Amino acid sequence: IGYTQTGSTPKKSDANFYGEDVPYIKPGDISEGIIKSYENDGLTNEGAKALGRLAPSDSILMVCIGTIGKCARVDRQVSFNQQINSVTPYLRIGRFIEKVLQSAYFQKLAWATSSSTTLSILNKGRWESLPVAISPASEQPRIVAKVDELMALCDQLEQQTESSLLA
Repeated sequence: IGYTQTGSTPKKSDANFYGEDVPYIKPGDISEGIIKSYENDGLTNEGAKALGRLAPSDSILMVCIGTIGKCARVDRQVSFNQQINSVTPYLRIGRFIEKVLQSAYFQKLAWATSSSTTLSILNKGRWESLPVAISPASEQPRIVAKVDELMALCDQLEQQTESSLLA
């Protein structure tokens, strides 16, 4: 479905690699299906070039070490650390692929495929071999819209429940 890669970390000893040119995403920056902030850490263009692993806009990042499964689509070019794998779809279908990777089916499959010692790990080879269901292109926008609509309803219900418990 796309080009995959595993992130990396530039040498900490080279201060010229760290700056504000390219956001640098770590697992803690991904929460509830979104990138919480692109502003936490960053790399200089020199650091990004040395790293050699960038995910362009519309790529999906997924944590594959520790908290396996946290994933989000990026809206700009980013770099990311070695706990994260990315897929850059060959076609502009990132929003759809994001929903598929966030689905209970794919999440369960990812955990079942991971190896666990002290820390759960889903290596890139296993991760990129997991089957991904692709619907017809004409149906993808409808599916994404429906999932977004239902998730908004779930959020409303959660807020109503919290409000009623506090009352």
